[in-house]
Amino acid sequence: MICHVIAMQYFYATGHQAAVQQFDWNAAFIGFTSHHYHVLPVLIIALRTLMSFVLVSLFLPTMVLQSPPPTCPSQTVDLGNPDNTAQLQFYINRELLSNTLHSLLHSSVALTLFKCTLACAACFIHRRHLMIWNIFTPRMLIEMCFAVCSCVFLLFVLVLLERTDKILRGELAKISKES
Repeated sequence: MICHVIAMQYFYATGHQAAVQQFDWNAAFIGFTSHHYHVLPVLIIALRTLMSFVLVSLFLPTMVLQSPPPTCPSQTVDLGNPDNTAQLQFYINRELLSNTLHSLLHSSVALTLFKCTLACAACFIHRRHLMIWNIFTPRMLIEMCFAVCSCVFLLFVLVLLERTDKILRGELAKISKES
């Protein structure tokens, strides 16, 4: 939850607002004299706007790797020993990393989709309001963009970490066979 608050704080602290007319359209033309395709300016504007959620999605798993996970009852790990870090506990119990990471990512996606649902509900409740197109609809669209961006990058991080874990376990198995 704190990560989502930090992402929203970064979004508003960098001068963004939940309105299309407040986007920094000048960001599309920095560093280029002309564009042959319109994809690059759109990507630059989207990254400039959604960068806080990209960063939070990319760095969210580091919380799992740095914090001590709950130990498995069958494993006795001495937490006072400085060698028993979170990474060692994840190596000892193979399913612990996967379960903890999936739990964190599921709760993050659930929170993001809950915020998106609340924005949609506000749009529905205020559908006859005079400022529906100036306030509530842009907010709903921004929340949907935040949700899609967060889910895509969280899925990318999940695949990356699972693949890295599989490769490292294979290399460690080769090293232990050789010795």
